[in-house]
Amino acid sequence: MSKAEELFTRIHYTKELTNQEILDLKKEIKDFFQSNESEKDKEELGSCIESFFMLCNAIEEGYLEDRKPSKPIFPKKRYTFRLEIPECMKRKIQSNIDNDEEVKKYKKLWKEIFTEPFPLFSYDEFDGIEDYKRKIKKALDTKDYTNLFNR
Repeated sequence: MSKAEELFTRIHYTKELTNQEILDLKKEIKDFFQSNESEKDKEELGSCIESFFMLCNAIEEGYLEDRKPSKPIFPKKRYTFRLEIPECMKRKIQSNIDNDEEVKKYKKLWKEIFTEPFPLFSYDEFDGIEDYKRKIKKALDTKDYTNLFNR
């Protein structure tokens, strides 16, 4: 993940940040634009930060003093500037995963151990199918799924 994508992902989750953390992120973004990062990355990040800077201005002007960060409900996703995988490919990948004997075994074990639904595969969360299976196996072995979506 590029520095621009990392900043973009953090901007997406500003609801979870305190006002000071948001202002610190603003400084990081300004430093990013002053750095020698690629112009393409600067352009991509620059195209999606207008509302973030409006939020920063509201904080700086004292309009959001009572603002409280919210707790995440779902695992964080990585955000990227790259094109999405077409739906037909996603369905094909999921079909291959659903028919995988190892995954079928993991689904059965998952139901025995956890009450949470079996996690779906996503390139946002996993570095490929083998990474997906490895992390599910680890969650089953440790009986702890909380780190399943950590990269």
